[in-house]
Amino acid sequence: MRYTITGSPGFLDRCTLLLSKHQLTAESASMAKYSATEMHNKVVNECLQLFGGYGYMWDYPIARMYADNRFARIYAGTNEIMKLLIARGLFKELFKQLKAERKE
Repeated sequence: MRYTITGSPGFLDRCTLLLSKHQLTAESASMAKYSATEMHNKVVNECLQLFGGYGYMWDYPIARMYADNRFARIYAGTNEIMKLLIARGLFKELFKQLKAERKE
């Protein structure tokens, strides 16, 4: 099974470049964090399936990866909040138009 991150293989590279230039927007950062943690979740879950019941024992590294993955989805904002930030950025212009129409 092949996974892609937000439809573009170089998306995280582009976000890293924008961050180094201090041009990374909140929406792009949210997309990068959301897509990376979701990808991590899919990969760890598939690996956990390969280990079966042993995957839940702390003796195996996959158990620690699984626990870390659960924390990564919450750290620096939950993925649900990342979705809200992305949607707000995508519909920013629409919100401005609606606000201008209400004032008229």
